[in-house]
Amino acid sequence: MRRGSVPGIVLALMLAGCGGGGGSDDDRPTSVPTPAVTATSLPTETPLPTPTATPIPAFDEIVLGVATRYGETLGNGAREYRQFVLRYEAGVWESVPLKHDEPAGVFGVTFATDRIAYAFGTRGEGSGGMLLRSIDAGRTWQDLSDRLPADPDQIFDAAFLDEHVGYVVGRGYFTDPSVLRTTDGGFSWRDVALPPTTGFPLFGSYALGFRGDATELVRYDGGGLVVVRLDDATIPPMLISPPEDTSLAGGNGLSTVGSVGWIAEARGASVRRSAAPGAPWERQITDDSVSRFLRAIDLRGDHAGVAGGGDGSSGTLAPVLLATDDGERWDPARIDLLVDGQVVDVLRLRGDAAVAIVNGFDVDPASLVLRSMDGGRTWRRQPTRFERDWQIHDLARNTERAE
Repeated sequence: MRRGSVPGIVLALMLAGCGGGGGSDDDRPTSVPTPAVTATSLPTETPLPTPTATPIPAFDEIVLGVATRYGETLGNGAREYRQFVLRYEAGVWESVPLKHDEPAGVFGVTFATDRIAYAFGTRGEGSGGMLLRSIDAGRTWQDLSDRLPADPDQIFDAAFLDEHVGYVVGRGYFTDPSVLRTTDGGFSWRDVALPPTTGFPLFGSYALGFRGDATELVRYDGGGLVVVRLDDATIPPMLISPPEDTSLAGGNGLSTVGSVGWIAEARGASVRRSAAPGAPWERQITDDSVSRFLRAIDLRGDHAGVAGGGDGSSGTLAPVLLATDDGERWDPARIDLLVDGQVVDVLRLRGDAAVAIVNGFDVDPASLVLRSMDGGRTWRRQPTRFERDWQIHDLARNTERAE
C-alpha cells in the first residue's frame, strides 16, 4: 500500500532552498549542514551474560512515518528544518533523527518485510535521489543513495515485493517520470520502460503497488489518472479519469490486497475499485464538489479499511475520513474534535485499530495524530509530542506484506 501524493516538504524542496541540520530532536533546528546521511541508533540494553548468540528480535506490528520539524524562518522565506523517521511500537511513538546536507529530504517510507524498510526522497537538485535501508524495522538506517543512477533527482514512491525485488518511481526537474527495478534489495537498479507522458513535466502524483502477478504504477501528471503495468510492457496503459476529472494538488492514494486494488482520487472524493489486474476501475463514491478530495487509503486482508482527505466547501479546510467493512461501501466517519486541516495519511492496523494524520490545522506547521479503535468509524486525538512545528506526511506498517 502506497500513497502517491506530493507532501509539503517535496514542494518546499522543489521551489525554495531549505537549510538542513543535525542533532537530537530536543534541540532547535539549525541551518548548519552535516556531511552525510546517517541515522542515530537508539540506546541498546546491556545483554545478559549467556553463552548463546543475541536473538533476533520479533518484529510485531510497527508503524513508521516521516516527520519534518521546522525552525526559524530564513532570509529567503523558507524555514529551517530537520527530519526524523517516526516509529510506533507497543503504543509508543519515538523518533530517529536523520542528518543530511541541504536541500535533501526524505519523502516517504515503505516496508519490504516485517523488519526491512526503505526511506526515499532526494539529495537535492542535481545530486540524485535518496534511498535509505533499515534491517531492524526503522531503528537504524544505511544509506544506499550512491547505488541509484544519477537520474531521477527525486524518488516519489517505492514498493518492495520482498527483501530482494522492489521498484522506485521518480523524476527530475522538468523531466518525464522514470521507474527503476532492483532484484538485490536496492544495491543495483535497472530502468523499466514507461509510455511517454502528455502532462507538464514538473508536478505529479505517483503510487506503486502489487496485485496478484502484476506490478502497477498509478500516475497523474497532466494527462489524466492512468494505471501502467510495469511487469508487462505489451499491456497498454489504462486511463481511469481524464485530466479535467482529477487534480494535481492532492495526489492519489493506492491500496492493494491480493488481486484487488483501490484508488482514492484527489478530486471528487471518489474511491475506485478494481477486482483484478486488467479489470475496470469502478467508482464507488461520487461527489461532484470540487472542494472535496481524498488523498490516502489503506485496506487490510479482510477488506476493512479507511480513507482520508479534506473538504474546503465551508470556506475552511476540514478533515474527511471514511470507513469500510468490505471495500465496496464507504461511510463517513465521526471525528471527536473540530480542527482546520486535511488528512494526509491513514493506516488500518490489527484488530479494529486505525491511525490517521491531520496536517495544516494552523498557520504554522503542525500535525495531529488521530486514533480509531472501531475500524475507522470514530476517531479521537492521540496526544504526542510531534505536534507544534512538526509535519508528518507518510506512514507505513510492517504487516502489509504478510497479508
